[in-house]
Amino acid sequence: MPGTSSDNLELTVSGGVLTLKGKRLAPAGISEDRFRRHERMWGAWERSLNVPERVEEEKVSAEFNDGILKIRLPKAPETKPRQIQVVQGNGP
Repeated sequence: MPGTSSDNLELTVSGGVLTLKGKRLAPAGISEDRFRRHERMWGAWERSLNVPERVEEEKVSAEFNDGILKIRLPKAPETKPRQIQVVQGNGP
């Protein structure tokens, strides 16, 4: 994510969807005629990704360093089937 700062990033996770929003600002003090070609656009962007069902959403973390965003999605413990006792009712 070159050209983006951590202040311009927003990360949310809800309902098995990870959403990343950001804004890439044009470099200050450099005129457009100094560029021969733009390979990355300036402005706001948004991406959404489905995450595996077994993710502990409360423990998701992110680290941004040197233009690289690392997102950690810890796996939730596997749930085991629970035996439910059936009792006799008093109905007819």
